[in-house]
Amino acid sequence: LGPVPRARAREIAEVINAGTQPLQNLGHMRAISALAAKDQGSDAGRSLGREAIAKGLAAAEKLAAANRDERFCVGSHSSVADLCVVPQLYNARRFEVDLQPYPRLRAVEAHAATLPYFQAAHPDAQPDAAKA
Repeated sequence: LGPVPRARAREIAEVINAGTQPLQNLGHMRAISALAAKDQGSDAGRSLGREAIAKGLAAAEKLAAANRDERFCVGSHSSVADLCVVPQLYNARRFEVDLQPYPRLRAVEAHAATLPYFQAAHPDAQPDAAKA
């Protein structure tokens, strides 16, 4: 990739890496929920995580939609953007986030599922994965 596509890939990666993923860490969610429980008894941490995921995916969807090749977020091969988006979609499902508004990201994920390196890295393929 040239300098502009590399920058676009880093932009998408950072939307997930810095603006979305930290807000769904279990420790943060527990602390927020504990504070909220004192006031309302709600699961505010999980709600915050869900909102952060939806906001981050919306931003990543818009950025990825500019790419001509629907199989990838940027360019015509996997980049750091794909490496961040695909696991974020997995986590979005854990948080029960509606993924219908993100067709481009779902297309990237579907293509990634055909690639051996994404298959090997899938959370369910890890030795310590909980078996359903």
